[in-house]
Amino acid sequence: MNIDIVFVVTLLAFAIASVFTAIFMLIQFKTEKIGIMEKIPRNIPLGVVFGGLAIAWCIPQAAAVFSADSIWGYVTAAIACFLVGCFFLDYLFARAFAGFSILLSHYFLYQSFAADIPFLWIFSLSFLVFGTFGIVIGGVPHLLRDLIRKACVNVLLKRVLICIFMFYALICVYAATMQMVR
Repeated sequence: MNIDIVFVVTLLAFAIASVFTAIFMLIQFKTEKIGIMEKIPRNIPLGVVFGGLAIAWCIPQAAAVFSADSIWGYVTAAIACFLVGCFFLDYLFARAFAGFSILLSHYFLYQSFAADIPFLWIFSLSFLVFGTFGIVIGGVPHLLRDLIRKACVNVLLKRVLICIFMFYALICVYAATMQMVR
């Protein structure tokens, strides 16, 4: 029984975050709130939180690549880039979310090779799509604002996005359960 506890906890944390995002979309994405919701991709406090999470997630993964002597230089450079990004990047939340989704997808795909999950291809394909979405949003962050605008106006699109987040929650709970059972 070889369980990677970090993988399981991360899967469950992402499942919880997906459910909360779906609930938030269900409650808040309305036509009368479009002015407030379209400001989310440019939100600096949310961007700082997600940027900090992305940096915190990135440093331990990259530590294996660097020698013990150079890791502090890498940590210092990561923090400096984080601070510069907080002060000078537009669409901070969109870019931080994009970076976090890319890093998280990479971690999930990397760990899935060692995991013994039935229907692994569904899990892998799902997170390949999630990471690709992050790449697109990172490159063109105003698309997240446009997606939010359309979801506030179009009920069908809002329902589809809620279903997508719930799908990610279910697939993460499934993968975590399969990891714990084996």
